[in-house]
Amino acid sequence: MDRIQDTLTLKEGDSVAIEIPYTGAPQPKVTWEFERKPLETSRRLTVDVIRNMTSACIGHVEMKDAGTYTVTLENQFGKVTLSIRVKVFGELCLIFLSLIRLKHKNNI
Repeated sequence: MDRIQDTLTLKEGDSVAIEIPYTGAPQPKVTWEFERKPLETSRRLTVDVIRNMTSACIGHVEMKDAGTYTVTLENQFGKVTLSIRVKVFGELCLIFLSLIRLKHKNNI
């Protein structure tokens, strides 16, 4: 199995699917949280749970989507938690980074 990234860096306007494969018997209960509160779904943010896979999909990422997403899998035999930090950069930040690179390149 591929390693799951613990930090995702996204640009404002991007879309992302955070997919978490798992196994468990009996099938575990899956819960998602954002910043330690239950994740509220919307037309732009959806959560899916199918056998051995859960995902959170965010369409048109906004600055307010930055933070820590936590998925918890639990059955009578145990509980596992995985947290993923999402960073979002806006247009202004990208312009600033481009200017820094340009200035650095000209100083070499």
